[in-house]
Amino acid sequence: MKKTVCCLLSLVMAVSIISGCSRAGSGAKVTGSADALSDSSFSTALKQKEGYTKVAANERLELYVNGKTAEFCVKDIQSGKEWRSAAGSGESNGSLRSQIQLTYANDSSQISTMNSFTDGVELEQYTWESYDDGIKVIYDIGKRKKTYLFPKVITKSRMEEKILSKLDDIGRNFVEGLYTLNSLKEASSEVVKSELIKKYPKIKEEDVYVVYDGLADFVSQKLESQIISAGYTKEDLEKDQEENGVEAEDESISFRIPIEYRLEKDSLTAKVVAEEIVTPSNAHLLTLDLLPYFGAADEKQEGYMLVPDGCGAIIRLNNGKASQGTYQMPLYGTDLSTEQTDNLTQKQILSLPVYGMKQGDSSFLAVIESGAAIANIRAAVGGTTNSYNNIYPSFTLNNTQKADVPYSQATSMYFYQKEMASCDLQVRFCFLNKDDADYSGMARRYQQYLIENGVFTQTSQYEPALYLNLLGAINQEDNVFGIPVQKTVALTSFSEAETIVKTLKDKGVGSVVVRYEGWCNGGLLHSALTDIKVQKQLGGLKAQKKFQSFMEESGNRVYWDMDLQYIPKNTLLDGYSSIFDSPRTIIGETAFSQQYNLVSGKSILQTALLSPGKYSDFAKQAINSLAGCAGQDVSIGSMSNMLYSDFNSGKQFDRQQAAEAAAQTAALFRNSGKVLGSQPSDYVFESLSEVMNAPGSSNGYSLFDEEVPFYQMVIHGYLSYAGEPLNYANSIEDEILRMIETGTMPGFEWMYQSNSVLKKIDADYFAVSYREWLDDAIETYTKVSGALNGLQGRRIVAHSKTAGVSCTEYDDGTKVYVNYNETDAAVDGHTVKARDYFVIKGGRG
Repeated sequence: MKKTVCCLLSLVMAVSIISGCSRAGSGAKVTGSADALSDSSFSTALKQKEGYTKVAANERLELYVNGKTAEFCVKDIQSGKEWRSAAGSGESNGSLRSQIQLTYANDSSQISTMNSFTDGVELEQYTWESYDDGIKVIYDIGKRKKTYLFPKVITKSRMEEKILSKLDDIGRNFVEGLYTLNSLKEASSEVVKSELIKKYPKIKEEDVYVVYDGLADFVSQKLESQIISAGYTKEDLEKDQEENGVEAEDESISFRIPIEYRLEKDSLTAKVVAEEIVTPSNAHLLTLDLLPYFGAADEKQEGYMLVPDGCGAIIRLNNGKASQGTYQMPLYGTDLSTEQTDNLTQKQILSLPVYGMKQGDSSFLAVIESGAAIANIRAAVGGTTNSYNNIYPSFTLNNTQKADVPYSQATSMYFYQKEMASCDLQVRFCFLNKDDADYSGMARRYQQYLIENGVFTQTSQYEPALYLNLLGAINQEDNVFGIPVQKTVALTSFSEAETIVKTLKDKGVGSVVVRYEGWCNGGLLHSALTDIKVQKQLGGLKAQKKFQSFMEESGNRVYWDMDLQYIPKNTLLDGYSSIFDSPRTIIGETAFSQQYNLVSGKSILQTALLSPGKYSDFAKQAINSLAGCAGQDVSIGSMSNMLYSDFNSGKQFDRQQAAEAAAQTAALFRNSGKVLGSQPSDYVFESLSEVMNAPGSSNGYSLFDEEVPFYQMVIHGYLSYAGEPLNYANSIEDEILRMIETGTMPGFEWMYQSNSVLKKIDADYFAVSYREWLDDAIETYTKVSGALNGLQGRRIVAHSKTAGVSCTEYDDGTKVYVNYNETDAAVDGHTVKARDYFVIKGGRG
């Protein structure tokens, strides 16, 4: 029940008071009770108390707040560990004591930062509200600013008449140097021209001067002095503001942002309710960092931070790598509606909305429960910007796009989303101790979280398998009477696919899983998948049904790839219109995917995309059309792992809404058959049966100290999975060891034809002819399946790696040791041969 603030309270309240702390992890112990504060004057009384006061508790946790500073502390009753919201109560740096840091842009697109301590608490601009299980703090972040007497916008004629003609040459040059002269004549596009007219209505009649953004106070003061010396008055300023549609400048920029803190079992949730955020009319709220120093570790702490980079990576506290800077990566990869090119340096995406911090024998796992798709994970070690190690989410609430404006002296303009992201921002901190405090414990806790929320409902029943990504049909350059033409050719026909699977089965492969790409609507470079036409070059519908029957009868599985997002070929009658169905950038341009050759870096394909707002309609059409084809089990292609916004002026879809649309679309396919995901992110887990391209590595940044199989530990036992194609690996021997270590099945990307056919194809495929890899595939499958037999439906409960030898433990007690060294290793009374593995079978049910 909520207890709101209504009136003032006398200070004669019997409340236990505690003293503050000087540094995170080393302050005075928190004690006390909020019982006497639980009436209508809660906020006033709490703000007048010294030190920390207990405001909520359950059997596991206690929540304390400092009413004077808005800092809080969570005490873990089980261990006595205190997790504080601030890096140090004695710090003079306000950002270290803040629960919120934000960036914003003013009307002139000048970007500034604020934080909740310096720009809220110290100005006494905050109040408290109490809940039975927690507390809420409401910040008004921002302070009044001085308004200068000079026009922000003025027509060329009035600038000459009222100011420039009254100044000497030095004054004239100084003033002119701080303004740009803007004109419609050379606007780069109609969108830019429209925006200029909207922003400066008088520009339709004549050129206008606009003052430069972000002038320092001393420059503004000098400019004001020059303009006043020309006889320019307050009345002149008001006339220019009215004439140019410039509102009288609000002297303040202030944001109202509330945060709710609630205890729930072993967790604390921190939530910013989107509809309660209040922003000023003269500024755009760009990013919000939530609890940037929660649990920050000083230079004495030992432990590490966990980032979900690819398979997972840990950054040890105080690792001496401060020169590498702050780690910052977006969850779920690049947004193609804000960045028009794929990031070649980012091999892996962040597929899980989690991060963690371990300190000694205690840790927390943070799960971003709402707003993950607009979040970046940031982490820094001590010495990077200050002496603390910290990790936190930064939410992008408003994207920007810069457009070139090659007229006169101006160079560019900034455009913003028409609507700020509308989702709540919520992070759940789960507290762990002792044997649960390492990254294995974090993985177990996140898996438990997914089970509790109905994402994982039953364990995998599949036996070890060899996974194949088979390439169907593709366009090839040809010459007809000297004229270059494109024709569709088969890389792997349905009958050839059957031959490949039969060959593998005959050579001892127990089970084969096929993901069939490029089987319809033009092949790999397909049109919109609304009306499915099985590719005749592969054998047509009859041959497809025969292959489906063969796979079912022989105990194998096939998933037909249905990549709705990518539309490489736009045909007239495919139901897709780039005008109505594609996502838009902020300035209204069509967003697309730009793909590159990984070897040369050359751009090889610009692909149209489907708006998130159209996913459901196109999926329903695809499912209806699939009913006439063989099999209803599908791969959902890039929808497993790619999110982008649609800034269409009619109906905006931000990334969070896009994630929800992808999850709903995956569920539609699940209702018709089984679903396979490729390098999938958590938002589609609930609909999946199997996974290909599970990330086997991180991005390998220098800041990292170790890669860990966090992703695999989370999904093992519930989703059967294969790794990335082994025919692209640097060393199959290394990959075999890594697969055995991480419970991963082998996967290959193949075609039936020889590699020579690729010479006439401008695509990112190489060394994919199955004949070259057949022996390797059989040997790899035999070794990996032998090591992991019987473990497919088992959970990984622990993982460690010491001196080049890893140990992976399953919930039945089985332990799998892998020795990466060139010499034998003695571990737990057993000898693990060099570059080999050793399994100790468990006996638990």
